[in-house]
Amino acid sequence: MVESEWWVTLGYTGDNDKEEEDMGPGNPRPLRVVGRDVIGWIRDLRDKTLEMPRWRRLQLINDRLLLNVVEKKRFDTVAVLQGLRKHNLGPDVVMITILIDAWSRKGDFREAMRCFRSMHNLGIMPNQISYNAILAASARCKKPSTGLVFYEEMLDKGFIPTSHTYSSYIDCLTRLGRVEQAESILTDQPSAETVFAYTLVIAAYSRQLMIFDALRLLKRMYEKGLTPNEKTLTVLIRALGRAKEANLAIKLFNQELRLHPDRVLDDRLFAAMVAACAATGKLQEALFIYRIMKRKKLVASVTVHNGLIHACGQAGAVQRAFIIYRYMQSSTVTPNESTFIALANALLRSNIRDSRTHHILAELQRYSESPRSLAARKTRALQRLLQSSHPPILNQSLSKL
Repeated sequence: MVESEWWVTLGYTGDNDKEEEDMGPGNPRPLRVVGRDVIGWIRDLRDKTLEMPRWRRLQLINDRLLLNVVEKKRFDTVAVLQGLRKHNLGPDVVMITILIDAWSRKGDFREAMRCFRSMHNLGIMPNQISYNAILAASARCKKPSTGLVFYEEMLDKGFIPTSHTYSSYIDCLTRLGRVEQAESILTDQPSAETVFAYTLVIAAYSRQLMIFDALRLLKRMYEKGLTPNEKTLTVLIRALGRAKEANLAIKLFNQELRLHPDRVLDDRLFAAMVAACAATGKLQEALFIYRIMKRKKLVASVTVHNGLIHACGQAGAVQRAFIIYRYMQSSTVTPNESTFIALANALLRSNIRDSRTHHILAELQRYSESPRSLAARKTRALQRLLQSSHPPILNQSLSKL
């Protein structure tokens, strides 16, 4: 516990005359907890909830106390759990499972582990859901080896893995690079065959650029009647782009549009498609993807626009790249460092030295604090271009675009 004063948002105050009003939903009030006075804080909670049924009291603690405290990250989990037990305010297995999940989502695996291990000292037996929560926490917080230990411990206690268990177990295996073992789980255990689990294995194959293994799993998904989600398609298309297989990416994208014409696709999927086209210099295909977004009334992100600029640079279409840049300036899309790097690449590729080069150089210098950064390297390259003795190829100013 911290020695200084801190505040926790609860659903009540210390004013007895306003107790009923403050306990109502939508009326959170601050309660002051000073130093190590956790016990006084818990006693106050007990007094405020004395007339409530036990289920309602625990629900209040779960929904409006412990999770809010987790958001503040200002208390010792085990100390509070022990205090709650001492004053007959719980905790139960549901409360601790909620805490495990909450701490893992905050990225604090140590506190999630402390919550799980405290169950033994509190006389609470972990159940299937508790093991699922700590296994998912291990995968989420990038502790896959610990997750495998919990998986074996769960099996030793006689629990039967569910689809959620298998998904977290597969996540841990793929993070450790054991992709073939993860795929064998999908093959041997029918309950493990979920879209999420397939996506994990496809993503693992994609990271290793094992494209045809990833496509084989995608085909199996369709055969099993499972519809790939946006994440499945995005990770696969990104891998196809890195492998310079833009034609396969386009074929997969068109197939998805044909099978699910009314499906609302994620912006990241379009960004991956544009990037795949840009990597192989397919400017017209990238612009076609952009027109599909407009037709579906989707707002293209800065990543999509950066991909288009990169595609223009690869194709030598510098003027079109700056038209896209001017459109970004006039719309709600704010150019970022990657935008100016893509424009710098387009200028360098075409050896252009005019007012546009000076403009991009000035913008890049704002991102060049570190001399080793990509922005700093492009800044130096543009400076060398401007100092060269060769006459400029183009002499159009940015204002004429």
